[in-house]
Amino acid sequence: MNAHRTNPPVSRHLAWSLPSWLALTLAGCGNGQPSEPGAASPLIHALRADSAGFLPASPSYELSFPRDHAPHPGFRTEWWYFTGNLSTKDPEAREFGFQLTFFRSGLVPQPTERSSPLASSEAWMAHFALTDFAGNRTHHAERFARGAPGFAGPLSAKNPADLGVGDWQIQALENLGEEKTPSFRLIASEPDFSIDLLLTSTKRLVPQGRNGYSRKGSGESQASHYVSATRMSASGTVGLGPGTQQVEGSAWLDREWTSSLLGEDQLGWDWFSIQLDDGTDLMAYRMRLADGGIDPTAHGSLTRADGRSRNLSANEYKIVDTGAWTSPQTGVRYPADWTLSVPSQELELVLEVPVDDCEIGTTYRYWEGPIRVRGTRAGEQVSGVGYAELVGYGGSTVISGSTAGTLTK
Repeated sequence: MNAHRTNPPVSRHLAWSLPSWLALTLAGCGNGQPSEPGAASPLIHALRADSAGFLPASPSYELSFPRDHAPHPGFRTEWWYFTGNLSTKDPEAREFGFQLTFFRSGLVPQPTERSSPLASSEAWMAHFALTDFAGNRTHHAERFARGAPGFAGPLSAKNPADLGVGDWQIQALENLGEEKTPSFRLIASEPDFSIDLLLTSTKRLVPQGRNGYSRKGSGESQASHYVSATRMSASGTVGLGPGTQQVEGSAWLDREWTSSLLGEDQLGWDWFSIQLDDGTDLMAYRMRLADGGIDPTAHGSLTRADGRSRNLSANEYKIVDTGAWTSPQTGVRYPADWTLSVPSQELELVLEVPVDDCEIGTTYRYWEGPIRVRGTRAGEQVSGVGYAELVGYGGSTVISGSTAGTLTK
C-alpha cells in the first residue's frame, strides 16, 4: 500500500445550488485541504447538529416491515445503503464493486401540509459509485433534490418504499415482510457507467444492536434504528463505456434512521461488512474519538449461514490497521488493509483493498470500496468479500471547487 498514483478524471455532472440543502450540509465547510489532527469534518458537524423537535431513537421502538423500508419523516436523517461485489459471467471474469445510497434529511421537525406541491420539508442526496478492478479506479456521481413528487422520495403513494432521486431508483419488490427476505431492483445511470441489478436477500433481516436500537455514544438518544440485509444475491447488468455486461455476485443493505448520532468527542468511523464463503456474515465498526481512542459503545454482529445472528460488543473484536494509502487528489491519508479478530468465534481475518482509489470525491468526501477477505475460523481456511467505509479523515470533507453531482430540478 502507501501508493501514490494519479487519479484519472471521474465522471461528474455540474451541480447547481439547492439552498436549503446546502445551508444544512455545507455550513462550516473548508477548502478541501487536510486540517489539524483532531479537527472534525463538516460531515461530522452535520451529524452532531441540533435535533430538537425531531423524534429520538428509542430502545422501545419496535421494528415493523414493510413500514420501516419506507421514509420516516419524524426523524432528522436516514439512509438506504447498498454495497456489493460483482463479476462478469465469462471465463475471464471482470470484477466490480458498487455503492448506491439514498440519504434523506429533514429540514423541519414536524412536516405539515404545504401550499405548493413543490414545497418540501426534506432534502435528498444520492451517491452512486462503481469500482472497476481492471481499470483500477472508482467512478462516482452525486445528486441532490428536494423531497417532492417528481424530484425525490417515494415514487408513488401506493408503495412508499419505492424511492427515486431523479431517475436513480430503488424499487422495493416483493417479500418485504419482517419474517421474509426482501428483494430490490437498483437502477442508476450516468453517461459513462451504470447498474441495473436485482437483489434478493437469502437471509432474514438482521436487527443491529439491541432489537435494532444501535447506540453510537453515551447518550440514550445518541443512537439509530438499524437493520441489515447481510447477504443478498445480485444479478443484472453493469455499464462501463459504450456497452453493458451481465454480472452476478452478492450485496449488502444497511437501513438506518436517526435524529442524533454523534457527540462532540467523536471524529468519524471505520465500518466493515464481510461475507465469508462458509455462509457467515460479519458487521463491525469502530467509532474514533478525538483523544485517539475508540468509543466503547461500538458494536458489530455475526450472522451464521442459517440466519441466526448474535451481537458483538466492542471488546469482542479487534481491528488493526496494517497499511495506508494517501489520496493524490486531496492529500488525505486513509488506512488500507487490516486484520480483524473475533476470539470468541475463533475468527482471524485479513482484510485487503484490491483498488486503492476508492475516495468518493463528492460534496462530502470519504473512502468507500470493496475488500477481499482471507483467514481462518476454528482453524479452517475461509475467504470472502466485503466493503469498507472510512469517514472523517483529513478534516474538511469538501473538495474546493468541486462540481460533482447532479441536481434533479
